[in-house]
Amino acid sequence: GLVGPIDVPRLIEAAYRDGVRAFIEVGPGNSCARAIGATLGDRPHLARAAHAPRQDAVSQIVRLVAHLAAERLPVDFGALYGGAPECVA
Repeated sequence: GLVGPIDVPRLIEAAYRDGVRAFIEVGPGNSCARAIGATLGDRPHLARAAHAPRQDAVSQIVRLVAHLAAERLPVDFGALYGGAPECVA
């Protein structure tokens, strides 16, 4: 179990030093994504919440996947659309 407080800025900095550039908050709210943005400032990173309050859950996930794809991170579109994406003429 947890035996003391978590130093969130120190944890974020350590992850960044280790090469992490994409941070996805999976719990409700977006307080962690905001803390990551405040800690890293203008340094290159992506910090997004998968479920922010008072927003449509489905559109949030679609936007999150779009952000990940735009950053050239691997995403499985089949999980969203039931199959591999295809180019249509």
